[in-house]
Amino acid sequence: MAYPVETSERYWADIDGAFPAERGPEGEPARSDYETLEHPRIVAIFAEGFEQLPQFIVGRADYREHNYLGVLVPIIVVRAQLRTDGVVELLEAIIEGDWSEFS
Repeated sequence: MAYPVETSERYWADIDGAFPAERGPEGEPARSDYETLEHPRIVAIFAEGFEQLPQFIVGRADYREHNYLGVLVPIIVVRAQLRTDGVVELLEAIIEGDWSEFS
């Protein structure tokens, strides 16, 4: 079953905290890069595979998370809730932007 996916204000605030509005002087990614490269993939994961994702609140099957290996950043942990109206809402994004830890 595919679910419709929406985003919360908090989710976008987390993205804004990790990605500036404009690319950096060394080509560092901007929010628009995230919207183009990472976000559609994350939405697809939650839309198509919500039930297979791990619960991040034990005993609450309506809360799931995904540890996404990013293109722009090493790891993005996205947490979401399946609302009673059948929509998956992306609640927050925890972004690890330091590649040095992974090299």
